[in-house]
Amino acid sequence: MEEAVTRQHAHPNTVFHCLYGFYFLGHSRKELARIYKKTVKTIGNWINVYERTGTYQRADSKVLRRFTAAHQQWLCDYYAEHPLAYLDEAQDAFLRAHAMTISISSVWRLIHDAGLTRKVLERRAMHIKELDVFRFVEELAQRGYSLKGQTIAIRGDFQRKPRVSVLAFMGVAGIIDYYDTQGTFDRVDYFRCCQDFAYSTRGNVRRYPGSNSVWILDGASIHRDSEIIHFLRSVGIRHYVKSSSNNLLPFVAETFGRSENFSMSKVFEHCGWSMQGHFDPCGQLEMDSRNAAGVSTIQAHTNEEGEQQLGFVLREVGETQS
Repeated sequence: MEEAVTRQHAHPNTVFHCLYGFYFLGHSRKELARIYKKTVKTIGNWINVYERTGTYQRADSKVLRRFTAAHQQWLCDYYAEHPLAYLDEAQDAFLRAHAMTISISSVWRLIHDAGLTRKVLERRAMHIKELDVFRFVEELAQRGYSLKGQTIAIRGDFQRKPRVSVLAFMGVAGIIDYYDTQGTFDRVDYFRCCQDFAYSTRGNVRRYPGSNSVWILDGASIHRDSEIIHFLRSVGIRHYVKSSSNNLLPFVAETFGRSENFSMSKVFEHCGWSMQGHFDPCGQLEMDSRNAAGVSTIQAHTNEEGEQQLGFVLREVGETQS
């Protein structure tokens, strides 16, 4: 940071701040040099330029330009015909047309000075062909959009009706029920729909952990209203805001704990696990993909903490086969 301040030219805004401190705040050149990390000579040069010209501007170096206005106009005409061309393509075309080299940075500088920025080239690329822009209009004028020679059966004017918002309750088997209202849902309408669904026969909502007792809501402010949350808890419904920072791991662990009495032996056996909690790499899944006879050991990168909680133990193939 110190090198960026002391080894680079000061921005004109910095110079004007320094001049303000010299003329209006009464700071000396030595004090300003200490504040702005410059030499006293540099501060003096800023003051001399301001007193001589009435403003501050760095002197422009006189550089002989290789490219004339005709070269710049040729590049502008080239991009008018090829707005999607890359800079290196324009460089090659310029070399073939004028038999002189040009750098990519010079191509960009010339067209940028002429007003051909990236946004301008994108707009020109979208409107490069008039036939493409007005193609839909010309098709309507030539062929039309309806049958000709037949009497129209129904004709009416389109009238925009009030907006209708739909609140749908979806379960694992699809949409259970939905409610609609004109306009958008406010907190009163949303709370009323939640009450109607929770107490309805069609909703089949039971206390946790019964059916439809876990509601997953997004992070909208209306879903985080305290009245709605208190109502859901009062009727035994667990809610989880998917954009919140709450951890689902305790809920998943509790669900696994309630399901420990269910027989999952067939599922574990299909996945290669025995009922004792040992993994068999020579099981059905391994037989489907490759021959297990040539496998001597198993390398598993799994979560050790999760394995200890579930009681899974990894063993070598030789021990499993024995």
